[in-house]
Amino acid sequence: MPDEWRLSEVIPIYKNKGDAQAYSNYRGIKLLSHTMKLWERVIEKRLRRESRVSENQFGFMPGRSTTE
Repeated sequence: MPDEWRLSEVIPIYKNKGDAQAYSNYRGIKLLSHTMKLWERVIEKRLRRESRVSENQFGFMPGRSTTE
C-alpha cells in the first residue's frame, strides 16, 4: 500500500457555539485519500463475506439488531 494513501489531514471545524478563539469549541475531522477510502470498502466487503459470526454475536452487523 503506497504511503500517499495512508496520509490524512485533520481539519478543525467550529461547533458554532461559544468563543471561536477557544480550541475546545472545535472538533476535528480527518480527510482521507479517496483511493484509501475505496480500498477500505473493498477490504471490508471481502472480510464480511469471509467472516463466520455466530447467530449470538451480531450486535454490530449491518442490518441486524440485538433485539432480533
